[in-house]
Amino acid sequence: MSKRIIKIRGNLDRETFGAKIGVSGRTVQRWELNNELPKGKETVKIAEEFGVNAHWLLTGQGEPYITNDGEKAGAGRERTFPEPPGGTYERAVLEAEGLEGGDPAAIARIIEMLMKIVGSGNRTLNRAIFSGLEAFSESVSLKNHIDELEAKIHSLMENVERIEEENQTLRVELNRMKALYENPGTAPDAEEEAV
Repeated sequence: MSKRIIKIRGNLDRETFGAKIGVSGRTVQRWELNNELPKGKETVKIAEEFGVNAHWLLTGQGEPYITNDGEKAGAGRERTFPEPPGGTYERAVLEAEGLEGGDPAAIARIIEMLMKIVGSGNRTLNRAIFSGLEAFSESVSLKNHIDELEAKIHSLMENVERIEEENQTLRVELNRMKALYENPGTAPDAEEEAV
């Protein structure tokens, strides 16, 4: 995404570009260095302000500029968010809900739908979407954290088993050494070692 932001910014300095979308030049620099990603509302502002295809901005797929009739935008042509195949965003959501495995095309359509909704300016709807996305993001982070903890627990359990095996081996050796110390002339048999 950083390369696409640089391409959109073109000859504008970072401060001017940032001012057009309501962020500082320093924030734009962090995006371009891949240290940070634009938030949803910032992505919408970039797409609206510079007339780029949100799908292309987010994924790098498709044409950077799309007209209402679906053609690549040129001089004097209106650039806008394209409707998904099938014509309605509602239909795209229904199609995407039936997909498993994270189909990139379906995900891109959903992202475009969200971008259009966020760009509509409906504050109540936008707050609901952002709250849902934040909860989802937090859930994913927690899931990843839980997966990491489970992997660590598994590793610790393997270490405990290994230590218990080593401990058992040391006990057998200790018993053998005790037997040799107590009865210097006789060697213990295998049954005594196991005790």
